[in-house]
Amino acid sequence: MKQIFAVRGIEKCGKSSCIKKIYEILRENYPKAYVDIINEGYDITVIVVIDEIKIGIESAGDPNSRLPSSLKRFEQEDCKIIVCATRTRGGTVKAVENLANFAIKWFHKQRQKNEDEENRKMAENIFKMIQSVITTKTS
Repeated sequence: MKQIFAVRGIEKCGKSSCIKKIYEILRENYPKAYVDIINEGYDITVIVVIDEIKIGIESAGDPNSRLPSSLKRFEQEDCKIIVCATRTRGGTVKAVENLANFAIKWFHKQRQKNEDEENRKMAENIFKMIQSVITTKTS
């Protein structure tokens, strides 16, 4: 089963930062992974390939962002794992829920006093789940 790990929350609560931290952890742990950088800057869109498993990552999750087109691209590219940001409700959530054949795991992001630490913890948790999927697919 394909997996989506979606970080949802209100504006400016650190969703994009958390997603970028996940990407950073993936790069640190899989330095030889192939990376297709589609968009870079404040928000990123990338596809990381680890052991032939494609992971689509989109940090833009605001209304009217590129999230729907990125999700479509990830589907077309046959990504087995998608990591993305969404708001708490509305079009971005619907875009994720409308993907067929994906199991969705939601992570709720809130504003925190120590945002960097909370982002790191959530990113490490999601990274472990990604590793579990990779390990299962390659075993």
